[in-house]
Amino acid sequence: DRGKLPSLLDNELIQSGCNSSEKYAIVVHGWLESIDTDWVHVLIDNLQRFRGGCIIFMDYSNHSIAQDYFDLVRKFNPLTQVLLDKLNHLETQGFNPDNLFMYGFSFGAQLVINAGVQYGFNKIAEIDGIHTSGNKGTIKRNCHQDWMMGRCGRVQEAAGPAPRGSHGLCPHFYNSAFSHDFYATENIFGCVSRRIATNIPESFKMGYTETRKNQVYGDLFSPTGECYPYNYFNGNGAIPEGRGLRKLARRRQIHVRARFEQPKCSAANSK
Repeated sequence: DRGKLPSLLDNELIQSGCNSSEKYAIVVHGWLESIDTDWVHVLIDNLQRFRGGCIIFMDYSNHSIAQDYFDLVRKFNPLTQVLLDKLNHLETQGFNPDNLFMYGFSFGAQLVINAGVQYGFNKIAEIDGIHTSGNKGTIKRNCHQDWMMGRCGRVQEAAGPAPRGSHGLCPHFYNSAFSHDFYATENIFGCVSRRIATNIPESFKMGYTETRKNQVYGDLFSPTGECYPYNYFNGNGAIPEGRGLRKLARRRQIHVRARFEQPKCSAANSK
């Protein structure tokens, strides 16, 4: 029943102090998650620090906490409509889509993309797809930029038990990228791609703080490490490019079945 699905009330926006002239962001969690999920709090803090403005959280946890994922899938269209209605209502209240940022993880990412496209593709400056798992999330590569994290966007060196398997690490990588650089590299794993990005600016990186996204379209690659902050080149200074990167790959025997040689994680670097 769509009428019973959650949505932000108008008076909640007023009481929150949101101003229609400022930037606004919408954050949407994934399956089995809620406002209490750890990465959600970190992302809200990062957005407050790096972006400012109004932050709206779409909480559909009354439906997402069910263990039956396919029961949640049956509610995809009504939940999409809730988000779409809110986007349209915000615009009628004077919020400018040029000031909008949306982030969704897993099922929430699908809601964000679906509602965003229906809202108006011409209103969307760019869509970043960040891929970390081969068996969860989407297999589609149809965002403005699709980041293949780790080994071809399928396996991450830092993967552990759920909820921080390869799939669950995605929002943690995104949060880390506010303060640590995940640079685009050559396709050192030989990942299959039909649209590898070209003419990539120097030191182009994944995440919110990259300001040149309108210059790049296609698939991008960024190795990841075992330990927080997860960016593989965090201790090596400037990222090697071209032949230097290929030499580094050969020297460390980086290939599809190899593991990166990283120090074991300690309590100090295992966020």
